[in-house]
Amino acid sequence: MSRTWGKICQILRNGRFAPIFVGFILLRMAKIPQPKKPKIEPAISESRGSLWRRWDPHIHTPESALENGFGGWDEYIDALEERGKDVAVIGITDYCTLEGYKKVLEYRQAGRLSQFNMVFPNIEFRITPELSGGGAINLHLLIDPKDPRHVEETERALRLLTCKYDGTDYACHPDELRRLGTAHDPKQTDPHGALGHGINVFKPEFGVFEKWYASQAWLRENSVVVMANGKDGLGGLSKDSGFTGVREEMYRFSDLLFSANPTDREYFLGKKSDSPDEVVRKHGSLKACIHGSDAHAIDKLFEPDGQRYCWIKADPTFEGLRQVMDEPEDRVYIGPTVPTPIDESKIIDSIELIDGEEWFKDSSIPLNPGLVGIIGEKGSGKTALAELIAFGANAWQKSAGSSSFIGKARPLIGEMSVRLKWRDGSVSEAIKLEDDPSGELPSVRYLSQDFVEQLCSQDISGGQLITQIEEVIFTHIEESDRLDTASFEELKRLKTETIQTRKTEIKARIAKLNSEIVELEDQVKGKTAKQQQLKKCETDIAAIDLQLPTLQGSVDATVAKEIEKLSTLLQSKTTELANVNRNIRLVETAREATRAYEQGLGEAFDELEEKLKEAGLSAIEIDAYSPKLKTGREKPFERISAELTRNAEALRGNPKKLVAKGETIADLTARIAESKKLLATDEKQRERLLALQEQKTKTTAEKQRLEKEIEKIDGPVLETLTKKRASRMKTYLSYFDLLDAEATALKELYEPLEKVIAEDPTGAKAGFELSVQPVVTGEEWLDAGRSLFDGRKKVATLHDKEKVKSLETSLYSKWLQRDQKGIEAGLMAVSQDIAKEPTDIDGLLLAHANRESVYGWLFNTDHVGLEYGLRYGGTDLNVLSPGTRGIVLLVLYLAMDTQDNRPLVIDQPEGNLDNSSVYESLVPFLRKAKKTRQIILVTHNPNLVITTDADQVIVAKAGRSEGAKHPTLSYVGGSLENSGTKDAIREQAIRLLEGGSVPFKKRGRRYGSSVG
Repeated sequence: MSRTWGKICQILRNGRFAPIFVGFILLRMAKIPQPKKPKIEPAISESRGSLWRRWDPHIHTPESALENGFGGWDEYIDALEERGKDVAVIGITDYCTLEGYKKVLEYRQAGRLSQFNMVFPNIEFRITPELSGGGAINLHLLIDPKDPRHVEETERALRLLTCKYDGTDYACHPDELRRLGTAHDPKQTDPHGALGHGINVFKPEFGVFEKWYASQAWLRENSVVVMANGKDGLGGLSKDSGFTGVREEMYRFSDLLFSANPTDREYFLGKKSDSPDEVVRKHGSLKACIHGSDAHAIDKLFEPDGQRYCWIKADPTFEGLRQVMDEPEDRVYIGPTVPTPIDESKIIDSIELIDGEEWFKDSSIPLNPGLVGIIGEKGSGKTALAELIAFGANAWQKSAGSSSFIGKARPLIGEMSVRLKWRDGSVSEAIKLEDDPSGELPSVRYLSQDFVEQLCSQDISGGQLITQIEEVIFTHIEESDRLDTASFEELKRLKTETIQTRKTEIKARIAKLNSEIVELEDQVKGKTAKQQQLKKCETDIAAIDLQLPTLQGSVDATVAKEIEKLSTLLQSKTTELANVNRNIRLVETAREATRAYEQGLGEAFDELEEKLKEAGLSAIEIDAYSPKLKTGREKPFERISAELTRNAEALRGNPKKLVAKGETIADLTARIAESKKLLATDEKQRERLLALQEQKTKTTAEKQRLEKEIEKIDGPVLETLTKKRASRMKTYLSYFDLLDAEATALKELYEPLEKVIAEDPTGAKAGFELSVQPVVTGEEWLDAGRSLFDGRKKVATLHDKEKVKSLETSLYSKWLQRDQKGIEAGLMAVSQDIAKEPTDIDGLLLAHANRESVYGWLFNTDHVGLEYGLRYGGTDLNVLSPGTRGIVLLVLYLAMDTQDNRPLVIDQPEGNLDNSSVYESLVPFLRKAKKTRQIILVTHNPNLVITTDADQVIVAKAGRSEGAKHPTLSYVGGSLENSGTKDAIREQAIRLLEGGSVPFKKRGRRYGSSVG
């Protein structure tokens, strides 16, 4: 049967027909012959399930024919009782016989050695081929003592194992072995010496032994084969390549290995040079390594070298030993102390139900520190037990849904109290069911059916599930890196706050630059009109100059020249006054700007000061950042303004205090008026001359103004326009640097996710990943652009199909790649396609649009951003099926929530799980998590109980006595290896999880699998 387990385990690891083979294991393990008379071993009824106990499967006796260092039997039995107080199971070892074991049974029947839960026979053989250092390979048969006739059956089988010497076959029986000893060495006249010598000569070939074992049906069903793997075992076999096949065949034959070497253990678990699959291919199955003291003297009893004690997590029965074969990694440990939970204060030892006798048969229910599976028929009280545990741990919510047992039963059993006892000895305060939760931090994490349903089926967007994941991620972030925040969302906001502020600033800066650029472009556009005006001025002046000589001949030439001179001077003074007034206004504008600057500095420092205080800077250190504007900063403005005002007054003059030869505007105006009176006697000629002269003066002044403005456009305006366009592009492109910074910040935040999902030694992988991808909504961007332009005036870039398609490579791809040079070239190309000159855009727009809105569209960033989210198995969480979300939720708490070592209580998650993926996606994490955390799981899915190797199975039952108003709930716990009767845990698991053996076999046939 042991070789069958290896094949089954391999099939289970491949994940095919997992539910079928779950039942197959249960059925096969249940096929153990029933005893026909009372057992010698004490009854084992550990309701807490599989627990760590110390085993010593390799102890010799005074009857051992080889290397016997013991004294008499009484001394030996006394030593076993005294030195084996902490040992639960022992294997009494004899070479080729059961003589010592039978003697031990006599003592057991007399009431001695009762502290051992089980004593079983270990028959040690020496078989060939010969080891490289001489000697033979040690092979052990461990016999199940459950069958009352196991001694007779074993000896019957041994009589059929023979070894040939000198043409004669000698059987493996004490009398035959003595004959063999004497035949080989006639000097062996002492019966004990002859037996020892015969045993030493009795070395059957491996092939003979294997064939004999295969022929013994009872022995195969009631024993396991253990090969030694040290120098006296397969490890001592010749390394010659010719022995490779023999060595592998012998490993395949062996169910377990005797070895305390950590390297052996790692290799046969598939953690060294060969993978698990390769170990199975070569050696038939993964192998557990067990160890014993191999004691041949009193002082060696239960004391292996290096305190390499053998601890097995199982019932102290032979079925418990068989569990080690199926769970070679998790069920056995070799070391000086028993494996214990890291934090016993986080392990529920039992739940006590006080004043609940009418409803609950049990007042105290013990719990295993590992994985507890609660099973039972519908309405049997499975959920009730999970809720009561959660209630006692302050994890039950008053808002629980209609499926809540406590919510429905409160009016009937409100006086009942729940109390939890913890493994460290502490006891929680008893809480009445009628009381509301205290609001204290729950001492368990409770995943109720309603909670799982909400996150898996009702949370359409997946937002709540993501929030749960982010909360767990937050627990993995070092305290020093949390920046004194209380949640992941707060930390994310703080980490990206500066980036978001910069994005806002970039948008505002671009908007301001767009406005300024349009104004400058309008000035450049006005150059042509100014040039035309300048040309007209020049033409007008030339025309006036042609008319002036004729008119000047009819007037006083001296007076005319004086008027012309004074008029030119007056125009000059007027222009000078305009410049002074303009400068006065510039001074006021600068003065207002400095005041705004000062106010802004103060506001900025007030904001900065708060951050500096939070950073821990002292007042003196903060003062170094304070803006230190010098005193007297108003004086320059006052001085310049006063000086300009004086200049203006000096230029204007005083009309009431005219100076005869003065050159103020008032003086010149008066002098020109007086001269005009003296110009000529012909009034009409005088008026015409004066008008032409005045017109020439104004036109000349206009010409000079236009020349200066054109010169300004060709110089400072174009230069400023170029700089602002470059600044706008630089500002716009800096947005893409922020996207990189944001992506980096997000990846840093989610870094714990990547650490947790890394493949672990078990080969399990959670499958979570952070997806941060640039996203471009190009069509939306194009639609926004099209809405600005008059559809009757087709813009090629926006309307031509080929050009629109080319944008995907010329611009969209550059946005996605954040290729700044490519982005700049792409935008310039779009601008050129719209209009060769920027101002030409004006003629293409709808009434509501303008060039500034076009630039706002071109340099908008809203359509380019980051799309980030969480994925599982390469699929976004928000599109996962409810079943896969259930897997995600459980994997989250099993694989990632390692910082939370509170017990995890899960109520029937399979309703939201895809059964096809439960085995491959969830079982590995349950198996891993139960090593460091207590898990209490209510389920009717066999994969979640059997293939996870639950440490304790609690069967819930509801019974109603005649006339009772309500059922009485009871709970029976035990281990998966607990079997042999219809009420045994394993048999109940078959009925409840598989529907019984008959339905299971029918399903197997329909699936095409040969089960049972």
